Amino acid sequence: MTQDEFMAAMDLAAANQPLQRWKSREPGKLIEWFKDTVSYLVEDFDQEPDDVVVWAKQWYDSIIRPFDLPYIPNLVVEPIVDDFIWKLIEIALRHFLPAKS
Repeated sequence: MTQDEFMAAMDLAAANQPLQRWKSREPGKLIEWFKDTVSYLVEDFDQEPDDVVVWAKQWYDSIIRPFDLPYIPNLVVEPIVDDFIWKLIEIALRHFLPAKS
């Protein structure tokens, strides 16, 4: 799987998902969706987990991070919340991604 294929697959998987709502009200569901989607995409590929995490981070930064969190100040607090959500996603991915043999 290449990075472009990964990004396209994530875009397709997210096409009808309520990602903005999940980020603002239910980040746990966003984290679970992210983990399940990435795990499904890479289960049949011999890919380094670190590569997949980097690709997932790039996708998160381009698609999820731009969503505005309501009632959270954009300049100081929102980047901290975004980083925290990503960190939880990264922990989940590293835990569930199969180790390359």
